[in-house]
Amino acid sequence: MNYRADIYALGVVLFEMLTGGQRPFVARNFREWEELHCKAKPRSPRDFDKHIEKATEEVIFKALEKVPMHRFQSAIEMLDAFEASLNVNPLYRFIRQVKRPLERLLPE
Repeated sequence: MNYRADIYALGVVLFEMLTGGQRPFVARNFREWEELHCKAKPRSPRDFDKHIEKATEEVIFKALEKVPMHRFQSAIEMLDAFEASLNVNPLYRFIRQVKRPLERLLPE
């Protein structure tokens, strides 16, 4: 195991955060859960929230790739892809444009 396992775990956490605590895999027992993690495609986060951008879903799916070499190769790469996926939505772009100047006003 290496840092790519952390990328996978981050994909699970992101899935849960965006779906209100749902999990990408649901199993009745540990053996089934292990099988799903190793072989099954995760559920779509858009099944739980239609407002999740397709690009954001693709970030999650890439983080949850079964083959470690197919995942993001760094947390920075994943962050860049996630931020880019949020830029698809004009509301997120607006919030980020307003937030950046406000952050400069805050005391350190």
